[in-house]
Amino acid sequence: VLDAEALRTGVFRVVSAVELEARGGDPEAWFGLEAEPGYHFGNALQAPSLRPATARGAAGPLLTGPAESVGTVAWGGGLRRGLRIPQMDQVDVAPTAAALLGLRLPDAEGRILIGMLREAPDGSR
Repeated sequence: VLDAEALRTGVFRVVSAVELEARGGDPEAWFGLEAEPGYHFGNALQAPSLRPATARGAAGPLLTGPAESVGTVAWGGGLRRGLRIPQMDQVDVAPTAAALLGLRLPDAEGRILIGMLREAPDGSR
């Protein structure tokens, strides 16, 4: 059914479990879906399956290398000004945001990017 819909619409493709695992995806996944450029997957459960996007940007295609990596922009209280971080992992966003809010995520997979913060989570500079 998914292959037929992908062929009919031309807006996504079904990615095999072998390809997903080769790209570092979940080795237990049976398949994945990859949005074609200009499209993304939404959360609606009812028809129509295709509708105009309301978001200005969203992840969709599988990333194949650094040239296609997703950028992060952050500003506001608690963050250092003018800082450029050449690369960060997506799993580091939640622990860093939690630290800004004075919260802890002890089971989080990522790390707190202390260099982004004006103060370290323990209050030191």
